[in-house]
Amino acid sequence: MNMSLIDRIGYDTLSEKIRSVFTSIFVTSFINTGILLLLANADFSSYPILDIIPLGGEFPDLDMTWYIEIGPSLV
Repeated sequence: MNMSLIDRIGYDTLSEKIRSVFTSIFVTSFINTGILLLLANADFSSYPILDIIPLGGEFPDLDMTWYIEIGPSLV
């Protein structure tokens, strides 16, 4: 999907196209490993406004059990 969107932009040089590909790979990897992993394991029960997010985890804070269970998947 990223490649088709980048092709539709129509960069003049190959280096601009490659830079755009690497930037999109970096951004999607950051979102997948950093932000989604934290959101999926967060406990939103004490925040009623954020209760509409369909993600729910068991960790209310970044404590020792979070680092033991979730931390290795970040590395």
